[in-house]
Amino acid sequence: MDKNLRVPEDVDRRLDQLAAEEHTSKSALLLQGAELVLQRHRRSHEIGEGLGFVMSHDAELLTRLEDARPRTLRLRTRCRSLTGAGMPVPHSGAVGLPRLANTSSWFRAAGTT
Repeated sequence: MDKNLRVPEDVDRRLDQLAAEEHTSKSALLLQGAELVLQRHRRSHEIGEGLGFVMSHDAELLTRLEDARPRTLRLRTRCRSLTGAGMPVPHSGAVGLPRLANTSSWFRAAGTT
C-alpha cells in the first residue's frame, strides 16, 4: 500500500543522512520506526493488563505486604528500647530479619560473644 507522508525538512534531512550511513532507504527507516512504535504500544498494553490482573487477583496479598512494613519498623524500635540508646541494633532487611554482616558487631556490643 503506497502512502504519502509529509515530513518536516529537518527530519527529512536527518533521514537522508541516516539512510546514507545505514545503506538503506528512508522508507525502510520509516517502516522500522513505525514497527518500533507499534511494539512499544503493544508492550505497554500487555504490562497494563498484567498489572491490572495482579492488582485485582492479589489485592489481599499486596495489602498484607504493605502492612508488614510498619511491623518491621516496630520490631526495630522494640530492639532499640531493649538494648539501650547507645547499643547498635542490627539493620533489618525487607522482612525484618537482621543482615548477617551486621550481627557480629551487634552481638559484641551486647556482650553475648
